[in-house]
Amino acid sequence: MPAKNTQRYQSPLEAQRKATEQQTLQMNLTVLQRMDNCIVEILDMAGQVVVYRYDPVQQWQKLGIEGSMFVVRRSMLPIYRCIVLNRSGISNYEQDLTGDTQLEMNEPYLICRS
Repeated sequence: MPAKNTQRYQSPLEAQRKATEQQTLQMNLTVLQRMDNCIVEILDMAGQVVVYRYDPVQQWQKLGIEGSMFVVRRSMLPIYRCIVLNRSGISNYEQDLTGDTQLEMNEPYLICRS
């Protein structure tokens, strides 16, 4: 008896969308590796973020950093890093993610304490 094909049908449009996502992921990885050649993988990303800093006196202050955020894995310590590619200026934002880093998800905010 021939083996049964258990893969579900994939429309040409769905196949094209997946290919485009893979191309975009590879392009983003290439851009990030130009900044840090130790980056080996993008673990997650968000299309649009704004970076704030908490000041107990003045409360939340915008840092002028907005853009796509990537959580990456590196081949050297620190292994994990969060990077925001800044569309609003020339300085990107980088935050190493270590055992001491505290992350709190409070939709729609991600709060990072280091």
